[in-house]
Amino acid sequence: MSRKHFWILLGVGSLITLGLIIVANALSVGRELSRLGAWVEYSFYGLLGLFIFVFILRPIHGILVAPAFQLPALNDNQAREKTYLKALKKLQKLDYLNDDDQLKIAQALKTKTDLKPVTQAMYQGPMRKEMDEIIIFHAKTIMTTTALSQNGSLDMLAVIATNLKMISKLVKATGYRPSYVHLSKLALNVTVTAMIAEGLEDVDVTEWMPSKISETITDIPLLRGATNSLFQGLTNGLLALRIGIITRRYLFQDPLVLNPKQLRIAAYKESFSLIPKLLKEGVFNVPRTFISLLAKVFKKAPEAV
Repeated sequence: MSRKHFWILLGVGSLITLGLIIVANALSVGRELSRLGAWVEYSFYGLLGLFIFVFILRPIHGILVAPAFQLPALNDNQAREKTYLKALKKLQKLDYLNDDDQLKIAQALKTKTDLKPVTQAMYQGPMRKEMDEIIIFHAKTIMTTTALSQNGSLDMLAVIATNLKMISKLVKATGYRPSYVHLSKLALNVTVTAMIAEGLEDVDVTEWMPSKISETITDIPLLRGATNSLFQGLTNGLLALRIGIITRRYLFQDPLVLNPKQLRIAAYKESFSLIPKLLKEGVFNVPRTFISLLAKVFKKAPEAV
C-alpha cells in the first residue's frame, strides 16, 4: 500500500470514527430524554439529524467538491509561469479582494509580467488576512462555546462542527481544497481534537496548581468552575487555531518547502502567538450577564460604618 492510500484510508477511518462517536453520544442522551417521553427522544434525534446535515455533512461536501489545485508555495522558486497564471485567474474570482487588488491581477494577466510578485503579494496580503480572520473567529467561537457549555458531548459536537466549518470557509477563501492526503490528515486532527474536547470535562486544572493557589480556588466553587471552564475553552481554542493554521499552510503548499516536523513546529509557534488575540476577542464574546454575575460574586462587600 502506498503512503498516499494509507493516509486516505486513515482519513476515511477518522470520519467513520467521528460518526460513531456522535451516534454513541446521541444514543446516550436519547436514553436519558426517553424518561420525559418518547416524543422528546425522537424530537432530539430529529434535531440532531438536522444539525449533522447542516453543520457537518454540508461542510464536508463543500470541501470535497472544491477543485484541487497545486498552488505554488510562497517561497517556491521552481513554479512555472502557467502555474502563476492559473493562480491569478482563481484569485480574480474571490469577492473579498478590493478594486486595487483586482486591477493589479488584471494587469499582470494582460501583460504576462510580474506574475510571481503579484501572486505572492495577494497570498501574503488580502488572502492571508482573510484566512487569519476566519481562523480567529472560529477558534474564538469554539473557545467561548466549550467554556460555557460544561458538557463533554456538547463540547465535542461544537468542536467537530466549528472546525469543519472553518476548514470549509478557508477552502472557499482560496477557491480550492488541499490534496486528499492533506484532507485525511486534517480529518485525523479534527477527530483527535473532538476526543480531547469531550475528555476535558473531567479535568480539574486546580490539581495542577501550587497547593496554596489550588486550596484558595477550591474553597470558592464558582471560581473553581470558572478556572476549569477557562482552561477547557482555551485548550479547545488553541487546538482550533492549530487546525486552521495547518489548513492554511496546506492550501499555501508549505509542505513543498517544509517537512512534516517543521510544519508542526511552525503551526504550534503561530498558534501560541495568537493566544493573546484569541483571549482578547473571546472575552467580548462572553455574554454580559455571565460577566455581571462574576462581578457581583467577587465584588468586595462594603465596610460597616
